[in-house]
Amino acid sequence: MKYTSLYKGYDFIHEENLLDTLLINRGVENPKRLLNLNSNEVFDGKLLKNMDKGLELLYNHIINNKIIHIIIDSDNDGYTSAAEIFLYIKDINPNIRITYSFHTGKQHGIVLDELKEFKFDLLIIPDAGTNDIKQSKILTNKGIDILILDHHDIEENNDYAIVINCKDNCYPNSTLAGAGVVYKFCKEFDKKYKYNFADKYLDLVALGCIGDIVDLRNYETRYLVEKGLKNFGKYNELLCEIVKKQKYSLKDQVTIKGIGWYISPLINAVSRVGTQEEKEKLFKALIGEQQIVEYQPKRKHKDDPKPDIELHSLQQTVARECVNIKSRQDTMVRKSVEIIKQRIADKKLTDNKLLIVDCTDILENTFTGLVANKLAEQYKRPVILLRKKEVNNELYGGSCRNYNLFPIISFKDFLTELNTFNNLGGHSNAFGFEIHKDKLVDTNQKANEILKNVKIEDVYKVDYEIPIGRLKTQHIKQVGEWSNIWGNSLDEPLFAVTDIYINTEKIKLIGSKKNIIKFDINNITFICKNADEELYNKIILKQSKGLKKRIERVKLDIVGKFIINKWEENEYPQIEIVDFNSIEDNEILF
Repeated sequence: MKYTSLYKGYDFIHEENLLDTLLINRGVENPKRLLNLNSNEVFDGKLLKNMDKGLELLYNHIINNKIIHIIIDSDNDGYTSAAEIFLYIKDINPNIRITYSFHTGKQHGIVLDELKEFKFDLLIIPDAGTNDIKQSKILTNKGIDILILDHHDIEENNDYAIVINCKDNCYPNSTLAGAGVVYKFCKEFDKKYKYNFADKYLDLVALGCIGDIVDLRNYETRYLVEKGLKNFGKYNELLCEIVKKQKYSLKDQVTIKGIGWYISPLINAVSRVGTQEEKEKLFKALIGEQQIVEYQPKRKHKDDPKPDIELHSLQQTVARECVNIKSRQDTMVRKSVEIIKQRIADKKLTDNKLLIVDCTDILENTFTGLVANKLAEQYKRPVILLRKKEVNNELYGGSCRNYNLFPIISFKDFLTELNTFNNLGGHSNAFGFEIHKDKLVDTNQKANEILKNVKIEDVYKVDYEIPIGRLKTQHIKQVGEWSNIWGNSLDEPLFAVTDIYINTEKIKLIGSKKNIIKFDINNITFICKNADEELYNKIILKQSKGLKKRIERVKLDIVGKFIINKWEENEYPQIEIVDFNSIEDNEILF
């Protein structure tokens, strides 16, 4: 095990301000403010350009019972923001006719061919559409009004639609996802026309923002997400059913990390690999349509009689199907990974520090980021997956993913310094790009030269290295009590706890399945879950072959997380072991 400390000088941190220091290191200007957010963080929605125009436009269409059409964009944020505006309009006028459409692939925004079968007076595009100027002009010339509620970069003004976008250079918060912009719009509609519906959909706001990996260091965005988490699924039966379905993984609580790992990926899987019918069922369940569906449970054992048919709600059915579709996606990703691994082997690409692979002809566009993640994990290095752009075969786009145990802190910054890419857009270690094909060799050579002394091995990035003698339980409590704040630009802290000298007989393998390693030292409990006898033997240095010498005492260095174990209304500070080094302690003690 190897690790590197991101920050030096643990000695200066007092036990009461470790959490503040960790947050400041992550770019939070005012940690106490972030930990105690209130409604004062919310900006006036009227600061968004075109807000009044948009409110009046929707109001006129609602009171005149015009037909409204919503485009549902191809991801988690697209579904949640579309459901939000659909449900809000229905709250105001239950009888108004609203139609909606889905993309056939991973398109975004206005695709004119997909709208041919619909007739409508107002088109609403949540989470997309800002830069669809040509399409907007065509629709406007047909007498159709367009309302865009978006958060993507604005390339040029769209004079053919009313665009409300938090990146308008006027609104003070550019981190809102599409669901966040829709909420701001609905909240202002509440204020102007004396309704009170917008807050019902804050759980959709939370799901949309977390799933879109927005920066939750922003106080307003975080405040809205926290409010949504408190009532997650209260007004939405599908979200409630998904939480039940994912209960074990979520550990009975809805958190930022939990949604990011176990809920948002289900919605994204349907948008990526679901059939049009499955996409429609998901959206119907999300907007609360009621339907009884027959379900045939499987036999627990092949010799059991066939179970009786059960009657499930649409929401129960879709929650189950989301999990199945995610499994189907995982299988497709695994097959794609195996094909690309063969190309990597054939071209001997692992001789390079970065893994740069052209997957144009062997990988569907919807899987590029997912497969890049898998390859980064398997090859322990950053990955660039290339796809030729259809409009210009001289250009490549695609996905870049860093490996979280690679020495590069920000892969995007690293590639920016190479000065070979036309553009790089997205998060620090997960982003898209454009590059000319003639720059690929240059990129590879420059990266190899810069990284020539870097070994391909796991290197944990810990916040601080702390000798066990300097560690206090208060440090662990302070960080562990706020375990639910991490995620979306706030990486969970890791620590290297060093110089742990302990007799091996005090290190125990416990649990009914013998899958937990546990020991106590200096009133601090160290615990490793999902362990086994092999890992236990490794930590106590028990030999499996040859002369079996009993090791009496070891020196441990441990990379771990600070957590709180709650049991019968009591809290116990612990360090959850992520990895360790164990060597024999030959020091003679007197």
